[in-house]
This record gives sequence, structure tokens and C-alpha cells, in this order.
Amino acid sequence: MEDVHRDLHARAMLKKLAERVRIEQHTGAFAFWESPEAAQRLIDRGAARAIEVQRQRYILAVRFLPTANRHDCPLPPGRRLSLAMLAGMRTVTRSESDTNPPRCWTFRPQPTTHRFNFGNEKEPKPPNGRILLADARAALRRRLADPDRTELSHAFAAWLLREPQLKADLVSLVAAAAEKKGAQQYFQTVAILGYGSEAGVLDARQIDALRQGLRRQAGREPFVDGVPMAFCQDAVGILGVALGVKAVADGQINSEVVRWTARFLKSSYDMERAEDWHRCLFAAADQQLGSPQNLSVPPSAAVADLRTVLVARGVLNDEALAAEDSDQTLRLALTESQADLPIDRAMLRLAAMEFVIRNAAPTALISGMKSK
Repeated sequence: MEDVHRDLHARAMLKKLAERVRIEQHTGAFAFWESPEAAQRLIDRGAARAIEVQRQRYILAVRFLPTANRHDCPLPPGRRLSLAMLAGMRTVTRSESDTNPPRCWTFRPQPTTHRFNFGNEKEPKPPNGRILLADARAALRRRLADPDRTELSHAFAAWLLREPQLKADLVSLVAAAAEKKGAQQYFQTVAILGYGSEAGVLDARQIDALRQGLRRQAGREPFVDGVPMAFCQDAVGILGVALGVKAVADGQINSEVVRWTARFLKSSYDMERAEDWHRCLFAAADQQLGSPQNLSVPPSAAVADLRTVLVARGVLNDEALAAEDSDQTLRLALTESQADLPIDRAMLRLAAMEFVIRNAAPTALISGMKSK
């Protein structure tokens, strides 16, 4: 009787799964995607909720699919379900001839060595980390569409990721920033030009605008009535300015900016409310200026992804990178909620993940995930 009840319960869960989710294989990792309407609803409610729903569905599939010899799950018109997600399961096949309209899909599990629990025992782990890794990657990519991102945040992401579409966005942002003169050359405007200069997208006129903006910033007062201005804690902006200084390669401008940052950079780095990822960016900016403040790169595991991507981008020296930083980058992506990260922090993690995945052998990557 218990087996019958379990079978019925599995059938119900599978039917619900079939109605609401489509699972596809994507770029060597398994990614979860909703139907278009459901996806938009989930995105509207937030990426964190979407990932949680997807993970719960994965657990349901792991728990119930291998218990059944056959489950027929009717699908609504226009929906498809591709389930090539578990080691020990074949791809889903139709139960009817291809010449007839499909009415149902049949799940045919293969024998598996995994033990699946149905009581109050601990939930089974996925066969490997690929599905969760794809979830994290997709969640970070959704952050690219966050509506509240600033122009500087867009430029920063484009500089980090170096993707064709984002590069086109950076060219557009740089062109708009270069048109601003005098008092319109805000700190963020100059930082955008700095990221553009390091990415190699500035023309001669835009480089001239960058020089003017750097001189203007170096003349700004960092404190008003003893209170630091907002740009003093803007780690992303300060790195952009430092990259611009290095790109223009003007000794006088470099000296002016070094004297200016000496008034606040160390105190911003040492502030109690500064996070380690801010300190990584402050240290990278200091290195681009010749290390006048001798700021150290935080060694904590929590910023392994920052060390990875900043070394990859050439703004930190290789000695900043720890031996386990690549593995730790993926571990952070699997264990932390991507929706809770500040947007610029999320872009740093995404760029680090892309770098690690692109440069790691697939077998080594999967083995690393299995061992954790």
C-alpha cells in the first residue's frame, strides 16, 4: 500500500513538474528554464525565488523519478519537457509514434546506484554540481537586466565580461561621457572613460576628454566639514579613475591623482564598514597608481572570485592569487544567494565564474564539483 501511495504521489509531482518547467541542456551544463510566461512571473518576483523553486523541483525529480517504472505525464499544448538531468536516466522519449500529435511523455529510468530517501532522512545530493552551477550562472546573468543599474555599473560589467554586446554598450557610454565638459564631468563620468580606456575603445578626442576629467577630479576636495565625499567610498569608480590614469600615461596627471588619492584612499580602505570586496578594488586601484599606499589584497576565501577576475583582467599582480581560488570561486557561487549580492559584486562573481569555466577542463571541473 505504501508503494502504491508513493507511486501516486510521484505521478502527481511529475505531472505538476511537467506542467510548469522545461529543462534543457545548455553549454555543457544543465540549466533550468521556465515557459516564457512563468519565467517572467518568476523574474518579477526576484531571482532568489526563481532559484529556490528550481532547486525544489530538482529535489522532487531526484526523489521521485527513479522510483517509478513508467509515468505518463500529459503536457499542455505548446509545452515540451526535456529531462536529461540525472546520471542513470535516459533522455525523455515520447510514448506515441512521431507521426501523431504527442499526448504524453514517458519517463524511463535506468537502474541507478544512488539511494533515494522518502522518509525523514537527509535529502540526497545531486549526482554532481553541474545543475546548481548552471542555476547560479543563470541567476547572475539575470542581474545584467537589473533596472536600477547606473551607467558606471554598466561600464564596469562591460569591462569585466568583454562580451560583444556589452562592448557595444561600453562604446555608447564612453561616447556620451566624452561629450560632457567642465562641471558636467562627474566622478562617475571620468571612471566610465577610465574603463573605456583600459578596454581600448577610446579615440583621440575621448582620451583628451579623459585627461581633462582626471585633472578636474584631482583638484576636488575629498572632505567637506571633515566628512568624506561619496566618491571616497566608491571602489568601482576609484578603480576606473586609476585605470584611466595608467592608460593616459601622463606623469604629471599621475602625480596629481596620486597626491589626491593619498588624502582618502587608505582611510577608505581601513573603514570598518568597508567590505573585503571593496578593499580588493581599492588595492587594485593602488597597484595601478604604482602602489603609493601599499594596500594589501584581502586573503579571505570570501573574495576568491575577486582575486581570480582581477588577476585575469591584469589589474592585480599574480601573487595575489591563492592556489585554491578557482575552486573557491565556484564554491561561492554554489553556496551563496546571487540575488542578495550588490550589483557590482554580482558582476565580479559572474566574470570570475565565466573565466574559471572557460579555462578549466570539463572533466576537472566536474571532478572538482563532485569532491565538494
